[in-house]
Amino acid sequence: MKTPGKKQTPASEAAQEETNLVGRSALLEALCAALDRRREVIEVLEAAEDPDSAVRSMQSTLDLKPEEARAVLDMQLLRLTAAQREKTAAELAEAHLRLHTMRQESAE
Repeated sequence: MKTPGKKQTPASEAAQEETNLVGRSALLEALCAALDRRREVIEVLEAAEDPDSAVRSMQSTLDLKPEEARAVLDMQLLRLTAAQREKTAAELAEAHLRLHTMRQESAE
């Protein structure tokens, strides 16, 4: 996050972008896992007594962090369509490629 009145250096901007990209990639990986295992996700939702128990069950079922489980539970059902599953997988692949490129450039 930028501090008002303080200019970020290109290195700190790149580090922030990498951090954001790592976080986004983790969420996309969780969504892709949920889409691949959508029947299990629906079973977890049906069995959950409340949103908190759904999050805990989703964490356990898909081996996710709390924020990733919540993102899966917040996912729109339209993501279950084949086209949206492919779009999510493509976004994840693009994020991984950008992250790999950024890390290579920073190593040089």
